Amino acid sequence: MRAAVMQGIRQPLSCTSVPDPKPAEGELVVKVARCGICGSDLHIAEDPAFGKGAGYILGHEFAGEVAAVGRGTQGVAVGDLVSVIPLQSCGHCPACVAGEVAWCGQFGLQGGGYAEYAVTRPNQCIKLPQALSLADGAIIEPLAVALHGIHMSGLKFGEKVLILGAGPIGLAVAFWARRANSWCSLTIPWVAPSGQFPARLTSSTSAWAFLASSSRLSSRCATAARSCCWGCAPGPTHSTVLRCCRRKFA
Repeated sequence: MRAAVMQGIRQPLSCTSVPDPKPAEGELVVKVARCGICGSDLHIAEDPAFGKGAGYILGHEFAGEVAAVGRGTQGVAVGDLVSVIPLQSCGHCPACVAGEVAWCGQFGLQGGGYAEYAVTRPNQCIKLPQALSLADGAIIEPLAVALHGIHMSGLKFGEKVLILGAGPIGLAVAFWARRANSWCSLTIPWVAPSGQFPARLTSSTSAWAFLASSSRLSSRCATAARSCCWGCAPGPTHSTVLRCCRRKFA
């Protein structure tokens, strides 16, 4: 099969032929249809601290069709369309059963999405309903990250939210915030040296302000957060946001 393979840290990926993967017991092979480029992939390719290097195949935000299953593999069948969750785990230990897969003894980060085929496990696969495309399946993980942030924030209907960063996750947070609260306003500090912001971002996120990163970003975030309160005294959430802004951007 063809794959984009790491040649080393801070080296370009090489598109080359590698052996087709074979599923071991309890595993399956997915024919990759769509795969995203995550910020984590960029970090892994640049930093030896992640323990990856020459020969490793990046890519963990992917979806595709089940092409083969190993002996004893249950819950999926050849032909199923699936989205692959990037956190590797055994799927049956107490930590996995409790949903705390980070404590599984076999925990790791899924790779292989930058190839035609990738090996994974059935507990990492989510079957896609007919209403979702394989392109939709490839962005389930980053959308889930953003939705988790919304849940952790305790955002309630009628509240406004200040989003720091307009990268893929920041925009996904805006996506969910608009659906959790159909009339909340969003402020997204945007890294744009020219100060020009794409009109399509304004319409798609319903953001009411974009702040360009600069030496004055801290004070501008403070002004934006105060305006979010509609003249009310800032609460603990706003104070926390402003302290973070001042530490990072002052």
